[in-house]
Amino acid sequence: ALADVRVRQALNHAVDVPVILAQVMHNRGVLAAGSIPPGLDGYDPTRARYSYDPALARRLLADAGHAADLHLQLWRSSRAEFARIAQAIQEDLRRVGVTVDIVERDAATARAAARHGDADLFLSDWFADYPDGENFTFPLFYSSNAGTGGNYAFLNEPSLDTLLVRARTTTDSAEKVALLRRIDARVFDLAPWIFCWFPNDLWAMRPEVHGWRYPLVFTGQRWTTVTVTP
Repeated sequence: ALADVRVRQALNHAVDVPVILAQVMHNRGVLAAGSIPPGLDGYDPTRARYSYDPALARRLLADAGHAADLHLQLWRSSRAEFARIAQAIQEDLRRVGVTVDIVERDAATARAAARHGDADLFLSDWFADYPDGENFTFPLFYSSNAGTGGNYAFLNEPSLDTLLVRARTTTDSAEKVALLRRIDARVFDLAPWIFCWFPNDLWAMRPEVHGWRYPLVFTGQRWTTVTVTP
């Protein structure tokens, strides 16, 4: 069923993401209309996200031949916020006739199921290794990265592959930005994910701490520039 783009788009229209963000995450995030987050080349702030439209979701499901018989498993780890998010998604999908069984496992087991294609849906997040739109697209959607390479949706779109390789190899910065926008728009249309949000982290710092900076992609803090005033 999920091989049909109409089903994937239906799931996006069926889930009330703004409500989940508000109620579960206390609005600590930016609603997503693609995979590239704000602040990076390729992000398009003008793109409209999938609207919450259960009626449209039901029509898309019916057009795809799944008016009332779609049954999916949603795998997740035991993280507390994931439990609440999964339950909210389960309830929203129930309202459009999609039955969702939530499968809770430890993080490694849940990830392994997704990598091997055993999970219909997998609730997860993504932290890139470096602040570049390429790292939010190539590992996640290039067909040869299916499964263990990071493409847990097993997306296989030759035209998208061509764009991903061009964006990864071009030395022209303007061309790369344009390619990343095209890639992100195409990914959004293909709907391999239910697009949720880019999280905002909260940090508290005492006034005597100086020189601490939060990078675009947080992959470790060495504190080499930080000083403390007695």
